[in-house]
Amino acid sequence: MRPLKLTISAFGAYADKCELDMSLLGNKGIYLISGNTGAGKTTIFDAITFALYGHTSGGIRENEMLRSKYADKNIPTFVEMIFSYNNELYTIRRNPEYLRPAKKGNGFVKEKAQAEFYPPNQQPITGIKEVNSAINELIGLDVNQFTQIAMIAQGEFLKLIHASTKERSDIFRKIFNTKPYQQLQEKLKERFNALKKDFLLINNSIKQYIETIILPENINYDFNPLMPKDCLINLKQIINQDKNDLKQLEKDFTILEQNIKENEKIINTAINQQQIQQKINEYQSELTAKAKMLPSIQEKLSLVEKDFEVKSTSLNVNIAKLTEELPKYQYISEQQNLLQTAKKALQSKQQQMANDEATLAKLTQTINDIQTDLKNLTDVNVQIEQTNSAQKENNQRLQNLTKLSTLLEKYKQTSLKHKEYKTKWQQQQAKVAELEQIYNQQNHLFLAEQAGILAKDLKPYMPCPVCGSTNHPQLAKISTLAPTQAELEQLKNRCDIFSQKLNEITQLASELNGKLHNLFMEIKAQAENILGNFTQKTIFHDVEIKKCELLNEKNQLDKQLIQLNKLSQKQINLNAQLEKNLLLQKNLEQKLLTLNASIVKENTDIEILTTEINTLTKALLFTDENDARKQLQKYKQTQNYLQQNLATTQTEFDILNQSLVEIKAKIASLQTQLTPQNYDLNELEKIQQE
Repeated sequence: MRPLKLTISAFGAYADKCELDMSLLGNKGIYLISGNTGAGKTTIFDAITFALYGHTSGGIRENEMLRSKYADKNIPTFVEMIFSYNNELYTIRRNPEYLRPAKKGNGFVKEKAQAEFYPPNQQPITGIKEVNSAINELIGLDVNQFTQIAMIAQGEFLKLIHASTKERSDIFRKIFNTKPYQQLQEKLKERFNALKKDFLLINNSIKQYIETIILPENINYDFNPLMPKDCLINLKQIINQDKNDLKQLEKDFTILEQNIKENEKIINTAINQQQIQQKINEYQSELTAKAKMLPSIQEKLSLVEKDFEVKSTSLNVNIAKLTEELPKYQYISEQQNLLQTAKKALQSKQQQMANDEATLAKLTQTINDIQTDLKNLTDVNVQIEQTNSAQKENNQRLQNLTKLSTLLEKYKQTSLKHKEYKTKWQQQQAKVAELEQIYNQQNHLFLAEQAGILAKDLKPYMPCPVCGSTNHPQLAKISTLAPTQAELEQLKNRCDIFSQKLNEITQLASELNGKLHNLFMEIKAQAENILGNFTQKTIFHDVEIKKCELLNEKNQLDKQLIQLNKLSQKQINLNAQLEKNLLLQKNLEQKLLTLNASIVKENTDIEILTTEINTLTKALLFTDENDARKQLQKYKQTQNYLQQNLATTQTEFDILNQSLVEIKAKIASLQTQLTPQNYDLNELEKIQQE
């Protein structure tokens, strides 16, 4: 990359626009920028680096610090550079973020950082990220690498010298384009490592197989990592001999297995014969023991049968009698339930009657109280009508008084305004008199100085307007105190204006005076009607007092009407309650008559049920169904016990007889399985072990 033309505007130490044409330096060698301290060398480095990467060369100055402090506020800040790369021309332009004057109004706005890149024969690239990416791809160096090798600013060469080996390798690899050789070296290394890994796997597999070889004791081979060919032949001969030996051993093994199976059958037969004989002996012992038990069980069965015959007859009679009486107990229980229900119903109705009688008494007292209250409220509606009439009269008087108050307030405001205009008239009258006096004085002076005024405009040989002479040896002089005609006319106009204003004030004051008279006559007519006797000095006070009296009267009437309306509503409610309570009273009286008849009937039913229950109870064995059922249950339990005892004893006898028959049959069956041959089991097991 070779810079050809650099344009700097309001950037760093350059306050104005500056163009550096580096194409004049030729295209060989390197560029050297020298000069005194502060001459702007670093700013050129910063401008080139900022144009390409958006950063300064040394990384010391921030982008916000790049605008020149000495530049005019209207000069924009930017860097533009034309450079060549691979014989192609490129143009790049950047500006940092800075404050510029607002286009509309006063003040400043922030100009955002921007970047533009113009490659040859391509569309322009805009945007900071997009331009940065395009520059890095084109040049192949980032900003740090560029400032270390391509453009070495003051003190920056040390950064390359002190960089790590890896950093320097990366920099020089990009400069001399040696990355393909590095890639080839890495691929060869990867291939070598893969082949080495395959070789080690195969070699380890061979070693594992060699370690599993087992040779005869009289043969010894030295197995190297790779076995010799004659060793493999000998191994095959040994394997074949082992196969022949294995076949012979398998034949011998088959014969031995067959002998074992035959001997096993004999042993099993001997064991079976031994077990059968042992079982026969056990059954013989059991048969002898059970045969001894048979006489005692026969005697027990005989006793149980006799006991059952004696007790069973009386139990059947008692059970039949109690079974016949049980429905009567049920009937008595039902009647007792009916009696209990009837008593509860009677008690409930008696309680209900007592409650209703108490309610009726309270209701009667309430009706009497309501009727008394209604008598006291007979004339409430008349009082309401009277109060409403008084309210209407009071409201009318208040309205009239309010109108009078309004007229008085209007009279008061008009009187104040009349006084105000009267004061204005006096002031205006004084001003008019003063101006007329000044005008008269000035007019007198003006008339007295007419000669001087005429002589003011005379010239030699010009005829005098008074005497006609063209010779003017001594012209009259104008006094400095006399006004001009224009000043006098201006003063006259001012007098006329003030006089006109005085006439207007006079007319308004006269109109207000007429209004005051009319208002007073109207106030007088209404006040005589409302207040009677009054004086002009105390009328305001009298109106306020009268207004307070009427308002107090209105409040009293309002309260009285509210109270009367409450009493009227109470009268309506009491009439409704009276009608409702009279209906309740009638219903309660009818209900009490019905309850009384029902109570008489309940008493009769209770007496009939009580007599019937007593008669039935006397004819039974037990006073209670539960006692009868308990006794019946005892009879049945005794009967069941006798039957179960008989059945159990009979079953026990039958089981014992059956058991004796079965044991004899088992012994006979086992004896048929015995053989006449005798076996020595110990000898047979010894042979089997061998």
